[in-house]
Amino acid sequence: NGWGNDYYSYITYIVVESLRVEREKKCSILRHQETRGEDDAEIEKTRVEIKRLHSLIVISSQVVDSTI
Repeated sequence: NGWGNDYYSYITYIVVESLRVEREKKCSILRHQETRGEDDAEIEKTRVEIKRLHSLIVISSQVVDSTI
């Protein structure tokens, strides 16, 4: 059963890292949108996506912590 938990934790860790990378990309996009003065609706859409990714990261990290 220990091996199964290790594998699950590893997969979840990979998912969390990929979510972090995606969040960083979205943050970069948001900075460019704000700098260029893009449409407020597009900026808000990007902000919502960043918040969603952040929530997924927090939840996934808690799952990893609880299995260790």
